[in-house]
Amino acid sequence: SSISKILSSVMSVVRVIISVVDSLSTVYLCHDRLEETRATQQRQLEIFRAMNDEQRIATSLINLGATLIKMNKFEEARGVLQESLVLKERLHGVDSKDVVITLNGLTDAQHQLGQLEEALATSDRALRIMETHFYEEDPSLYSGVLARNAEVLLLIGGEANLNRATNQVNQAIAIEIQQFGAAHPSSTNLLARIEEKQRRK
Repeated sequence: SSISKILSSVMSVVRVIISVVDSLSTVYLCHDRLEETRATQQRQLEIFRAMNDEQRIATSLINLGATLIKMNKFEEARGVLQESLVLKERLHGVDSKDVVITLNGLTDAQHQLGQLEEALATSDRALRIMETHFYEEDPSLYSGVLARNAEVLLLIGGEANLNRATNQVNQAIAIEIQQFGAAHPSSTNLLARIEEKQRRK
């Protein structure tokens, strides 16, 4: 029918627009043009909201949250990532890998806002999900969650937290060596910071 043809043409145009906006966002991000990246990501989000495409909305929110963190807009990032978390939980379940990825971003925003207890609770949840379901399936993500959790423990301080952080970073380093042949510099740097804080006690 003519209506079907019109709808098909409209959707083809929308797909082209989405592709162009996505490409622009990638180019801007690669060149650290964060304001432009943010604007294109927000445009993407508007399109997906108009389409009521919750999966794409949730993913767009994660991407926007990561950009906002790079821009030091941590309060805005926290709100965006909390919205994404609600969607990811509904779409994929409360213990999914998608939820872990969203929790990682939310931990970063809370950490940067100085909300360390909230950040630790968020990171602990991500760690529990990984240890229960995905640590063998995705060791790279698991090592990242371990390091992020250790970072928050370091900032909170206290002997028990520092000991736990040490164990977690050593575990992350072991995974990195097994997976990539060498520890990531950020992990070895984090371990050195923890050991320095322990010496100062």
